[in-house]
Amino acid sequence: MQELNLTPGTFSRLQATHAYVSSSCWSAKCSATVQVTALEKFESASLIDYMICISDGTDYVYGKLHPQLHHLVEQEHEDARVRIGSVVVLQNVNVYQVDRVPVLILVVGALRVLGHAPETIGKPKRLKLIQPPEIDARPSRIWTPNYNCRIRDLSPHRSKWRIRARVTHRSELLSWTKARPPVDGQQRPPRQGKLFTFTLTDAAVAMDLPLDSDSKDEGMDSIRAVAYNLVADKFYPLIEEGKVYHLSNAQIRVARKDYPSDPSYEYELHLHSQTAIEAVRTTFTTME
Repeated sequence: MQELNLTPGTFSRLQATHAYVSSSCWSAKCSATVQVTALEKFESASLIDYMICISDGTDYVYGKLHPQLHHLVEQEHEDARVRIGSVVVLQNVNVYQVDRVPVLILVVGALRVLGHAPETIGKPKRLKLIQPPEIDARPSRIWTPNYNCRIRDLSPHRSKWRIRARVTHRSELLSWTKARPPVDGQQRPPRQGKLFTFTLTDAAVAMDLPLDSDSKDEGMDSIRAVAYNLVADKFYPLIEEGKVYHLSNAQIRVARKDYPSDPSYEYELHLHSQTAIEAVRTTFTTME
């Protein structure tokens, strides 16, 4: 049986060789042997994506398979299929990063299966990132994902965006009542309505993989969303805990601090009638 050895330090060398720049992309030759330790399929009406976690035995990073490599996951021949535990050779990779989060995109012809290991090789930890220099990012023609914004990059000043996120908490559909001041000494009936909230976590972070315990910015990868009245009626049956969604065209506001059951978020999403939410079917597997 062929001995399967990884190339330790692959991702740290990639990082040291190329300065990570916010919203930048580059192509690199990295001829390295790595292991697939997690695989998740995202499937919606408009696309199919495969997100993977790959390890060099020392560090792990998240990645996405280029659409032209999807056939490697869907292979009928088991020995040639990319699956959990697969040890593969990377040659050319496209690398892009948004706000200090590394994602590797595997390009056509960049992946060859060497074999399969029943257990994780080594004891990989999440790659520690080097602070990027403050320089302008150049536009790139490299293939990019079908979602265009991470949750940590959302702000009220951003107009066009779409996120892919997993619902990690959803409240019940609640009723609310708010008193109204009297007019000409006449008491008015209170305003009434309903609402529900849910918490969204970036799909890349919500792969249920172990994160380093000393990470201080995991909260930046989550955001609370809230819907009122008719909008709540529209979306409440659609939103389910544990499922992944594409979401766009919601209003981004400074977060209210009067939700004691939720963490303190900087911003929150307010859904309205034009908000678009699309369910994404997922299949997640990882090493035992």
